Amino acid sequence: MAEGARRRARARTQPSVLVVCTGNLCRSPLAEALLRRRLQEAGLDADVASAGTAAPPDATPDPKLQRVATEHDWTSRRIGASDWNPHMSRRPTSSWS
Repeated sequence: MAEGARRRARARTQPSVLVVCTGNLCRSPLAEALLRRRLQEAGLDADVASAGTAAPPDATPDPKLQRVATEHDWTSRRIGASDWNPHMSRRPTSSWS
């Protein structure tokens, strides 16, 4: 099987989780980071993302979340508001709000 076909097959079978809240500035990014870390620690592979139903454009995350993210080395992933869109709901195998 070609490498591209293997990646596409894996993407179809890999579990994915979308954590949703209102602004995507504190709760859902924190839940995303915690879930991603726990899954990695357990040796499980899943695509984890977060979004907000009314995420303000160009908003910065809550300062407390920024502090916690830095303390726990969660800064490798961009932390900021991502607005939910209908296409996001097609991919996740789980969605929490």
